[in-house]
Amino acid sequence: MKNLLFLVCLVLVTSFGFAQKKYKLKDHIQFGGYLKYMQTNLIQNADTILTDNLIHNRLNLKIKLPKNFTFGTGVRIRAFYGEMTKLGIISGNQSGNSYADQLKAYDGILNLERTWVSGNSLVINAIMDRLWLDYSKGNLEVRVGRQRVNWGLNTVWNPNDLFNALNYLDFDYEERPGSDAIRAQYFVGEMSSIDVAYKWAEDPKNNVAAVKYKFNTHTYDIQFLAGKYQQDLAIGTGWAGNIKQAGFKGEGTYFIPYDSLTTATGVLSFSTTLEYGFKKGWSGMVSYLLNSGGTKMPQNALALNTFAPNAKAMMPNKHTVFLNFMKPISPVFSANIGGFYGFGVNWLIFFPTLTYSIKSNWDIDLVGQMFWGDNMQREFVNQGNGIFLRLKWSY
Repeated sequence: MKNLLFLVCLVLVTSFGFAQKKYKLKDHIQFGGYLKYMQTNLIQNADTILTDNLIHNRLNLKIKLPKNFTFGTGVRIRAFYGEMTKLGIISGNQSGNSYADQLKAYDGILNLERTWVSGNSLVINAIMDRLWLDYSKGNLEVRVGRQRVNWGLNTVWNPNDLFNALNYLDFDYEERPGSDAIRAQYFVGEMSSIDVAYKWAEDPKNNVAAVKYKFNTHTYDIQFLAGKYQQDLAIGTGWAGNIKQAGFKGEGTYFIPYDSLTTATGVLSFSTTLEYGFKKGWSGMVSYLLNSGGTKMPQNALALNTFAPNAKAMMPNKHTVFLNFMKPISPVFSANIGGFYGFGVNWLIFFPTLTYSIKSNWDIDLVGQMFWGDNMQREFVNQGNGIFLRLKWSY
């Protein structure tokens, strides 16, 4: 860890020296981030209401280096305090482990996380979720280090995203986790590219290696991919285009254990989305997800808080439908209402959002997450709710 930090510092010092001698600093260094405060209210019923607080500071740095190199890093520092922190509850999950232990779930090989304070009522955690060096010349770009490798085309669920699967309920992590990976892209003309990436996981059996070819034809972006996904062989395709005035996207990947290709039953993960803009500023979206290896048995909806989505299983059940509508009420105020229903498991998750822009770099959000599902008597009831109030300053 000390050697890695020394290397980072050396790159920073060298970059600053180079920029000061030959170029203007502002032309070669980009620095920004945000500071957020979020209050979480977990409401089980009128007798069980828990409150927690989060102060979240993000720092992003990008430096242009000589010889077509670029260095980038990003750090998120979070301070948690309140009742949920004291009880060890993260998003409704009370596992018995401390709050600090539950935060350490990064699937990588670089030790870039530190818990500075691990108390009963206060936890302060810092993680470097971006740390990469990029080389770009002509049609070739190579990047190594902790980075975001996003191969998804769809809006809600991304079965093609073998490296960084999206958790739609985790709305407070806009950047999404990175991968400890090496990635090479070669651009064949303006609309086509070949993309090769390798991700190192904490468990070597779960390493990911894949290649993707993307091109454009008849106004559609099309891609094909294949590779090793953890302990499976993965083959997939995706598209993004329009049907008249509606956006039409989709992607699917087929997974089969590579050590028993002729005997095992594979799993198909597939999603598709239609997006449409209505009159008076309304926009709507409907999306469908198939997980052929998912369960059909009823489950508690709050189980989603402990479910870790991946490309092979974006949701634990077979069939899920997502519906969303958004309306800008004024230039600074917008309303969003969405939710999805899981067939078989019989759960409904509803998440309304109100967003107000106080100034150009100040925003306030009120977000709800409400869970319905079957109880032990197979009655469809509300199982819990989360209410989040978030203030964000970007710089």
